[in-house]
Amino acid sequence: MADALTYIDISLHDSQARICTRGAVVTQWLVPSRTGEFNLIDGYASDSEVLAGDGCRSALLAPWSNRIAGASYTWQGKSTELAGAGEPMLEALHGLVLAADFTVDIHEEDYVSLSTVVRDEHYPVPFALRADYTLSEAEGVYELNLTLTAENLGEIPAPIGLGWHPYIRYEGARSDAELIVEAKTRIEVDEALIPLAGAAAFTELAGLEATDTQAYIEELSQLWIGDLSNLDTAFTDLVIEETNGTVGASLFHASGARTDVVATSLQPIQTGVGVLHFFTGEPLAQRATESLAMEFCQFMTNAFNRPECEDYLQVLPGQTQEMSVSILHAADPETSHADETELQTTSLPIAVSVVGAETEGLNA
Repeated sequence: MADALTYIDISLHDSQARICTRGAVVTQWLVPSRTGEFNLIDGYASDSEVLAGDGCRSALLAPWSNRIAGASYTWQGKSTELAGAGEPMLEALHGLVLAADFTVDIHEEDYVSLSTVVRDEHYPVPFALRADYTLSEAEGVYELNLTLTAENLGEIPAPIGLGWHPYIRYEGARSDAELIVEAKTRIEVDEALIPLAGAAAFTELAGLEATDTQAYIEELSQLWIGDLSNLDTAFTDLVIEETNGTVGASLFHASGARTDVVATSLQPIQTGVGVLHFFTGEPLAQRATESLAMEFCQFMTNAFNRPECEDYLQVLPGQTQEMSVSILHAADPETSHADETELQTTSLPIAVSVVGAETEGLNA
């Protein structure tokens, strides 16, 4: 019989998060709601769910996110076949750390740091991955913050891209929830969910015909989605928030609560680099459609095979790839002084760069 899994709790004020050391995944995050306590993160609900891994709930994605076409890629002239290449839809999904065991390096009341080292015969270098989770709160806005850092432990450059896959549970009916995405471009994919070749992979949202369930506000570069069903869709050319350099999206719950996912990355934000992906979960084995996966990824799906991503994926020996993501939640946005366009965070430490410009001072 397998040993029981280990869980670590962190807490601050009225919020508490639980992290499993298998995969370093968040399994729950309790926050205040208008009616009491609410578990905002729809993570794995039991040891058996963690071990099964269905849906990659709260998964840390490294050294790639989403899929690699045919479970193979060519990097600096060398072709690599990933494990299980006969089942590319499964075996090349979301990287190499989904089932990794992490060590707890630091554990404080509102903070935990976990790490692991990955060595895989089908990947060119060993790499270390560190996940730092913190809780914070200000004026009724609760934050769960993740900083994810990967270090190349090998002797040659290697491609590394990071992502996070949390599911946000709807507070109230899904049919009454709405999503706003701050982006300029939708990524187009084939039936295997691999982006189309070249420029065909990108559709500008400007000029999108408005319907009863979606509309694009061009002057704000905001896409409104009023039907949160049958989505497995990614957006890029994300909009940089001027005050703190973040990119993000907002989920408006039927209860009146609001959840933002905001992120920064060491890499530039441009076409194919910096992606928000949304999945409504119809195929899930447990609790299908009860939550929305709101994923920030540094790179688009199949990035290892995309020329527009190659330079930004490269991590030299001893160097790191890093990103930070915060989930912000306000049970009552009006009384918590939430900004009309974005819940404000001061917790993200990374300056985000844009092609031709750079935004600094995120903690100002």
